[in-house]
Amino acid sequence: MRDGVRHPALVCHISPILILLTLSLVLPFGAAGRAAPADKPAAKSGPPDKQTLEEEQIVSTTDKITQPVDTDAEAMRHNDLGVAFVFKGDLGQAIDEFKHALRLQPNYFAAHLNLANTLLDIGRHDAAMLEFKEALRLKPDDPKAHNDLGVALKEMGDPAGAIAEFKTVLRHNPDDVNAHNNLGVALKASGDLDGAIAEYRTAATLQPNDVNAHFNLGLGLMEKRQPEAAINEFRTALHLRPNDAKIRFNLGNALAGIGQRMEAAQELRQYLRLELDTRANRRWLEQAEAKLRELEMP
Repeated sequence: MRDGVRHPALVCHISPILILLTLSLVLPFGAAGRAAPADKPAAKSGPPDKQTLEEEQIVSTTDKITQPVDTDAEAMRHNDLGVAFVFKGDLGQAIDEFKHALRLQPNYFAAHLNLANTLLDIGRHDAAMLEFKEALRLKPDDPKAHNDLGVALKEMGDPAGAIAEFKTVLRHNPDDVNAHNNLGVALKASGDLDGAIAEYRTAATLQPNDVNAHFNLGLGLMEKRQPEAAINEFRTALHLRPNDAKIRFNLGNALAGIGQRMEAAQELRQYLRLELDTRANRRWLEQAEAKLRELEMP
């Protein structure tokens, strides 16, 4: 589970479904037939002669040359294609589309921000920072840009910078649940556990159905050696997201810590059933297996 939360959607002007519908309606130039002028009868059917074909080719080429290019619309189209590729999981193609949009319109805020977040996702942190900087140059007070930059700074090991960004968001919108939760994550990373717990509580109060707030609050309470309170938060989070393996792992460990062996073993079995066996998860899987063996000993 990612500890920092970016705003859930990329900046897009039309939905991915509309993108597909729009693309399906685009015809190659000249594919649609032209209507005959009203004051002339339509030409008889049959293959056109060579001269007619040459004249039509000249008209077609002239139309292409003289047709004005709407660079703003083209930039929007490439940005929205980039968003569609992000949802598809093709981040390389998404980056190409966002860059194409910016070649057409260098001051396109949405494309800069989308490109920044996508570069961050593939680990190109320096390039992502340049795009965040450009986005904020264009819209210095945009809350999404500050929030996403804060998440980036936290992931890059700069909790102080992240804290400043999340506080900027909250100055403009004190009820932003993501910003409170993210500020808590950054405060915890900086060593301020009490401050982090206060932010998680605020987020959970503002939005009682926010899974991240309850889960992070549970983790904070475990560090404060308040396992019973932590268990309540983990159970709330699990009620909201029953198939989340990480929640079950932490709930199982918390239950084991207060001697509830049977319930703890049940949660760890569920964790082992749900968690993907990947290299990144191997450490947690091994810990769960070891703890479960311990709990099942007579």
